[in-house]
Amino acid sequence: MMDTETFNQLEARIGQAVTRIRSLSEERTRLAAREEELEAQLADLSGRNRNLEGELGELREVNGDRAEFESTRQEIERRVAGLLERFAELDEITGE
Repeated sequence: MMDTETFNQLEARIGQAVTRIRSLSEERTRLAAREEELEAQLADLSGRNRNLEGELGELREVNGDRAEFESTRQEIERRVAGLLERFAELDEITGE
């Protein structure tokens, strides 16, 4: 049979174990709630990321169109400048 001191030590250790188990259970509950919050944030951020990637793709297309437009505009300006020079030459020839 156990003596009183050993029994008291065992009882104290059991009490500590029960307290620790309760503490760990509460911590697990908090961590599970936090995990749900983080999963919701991840889903939200993933959706936002997809939207931003779509917008980026659209902006790249627009930028490509703008570069093409700029190239065309420069070519038109070059041609118009050439025509203006020819008109000036014709004016000199015709005396106008």
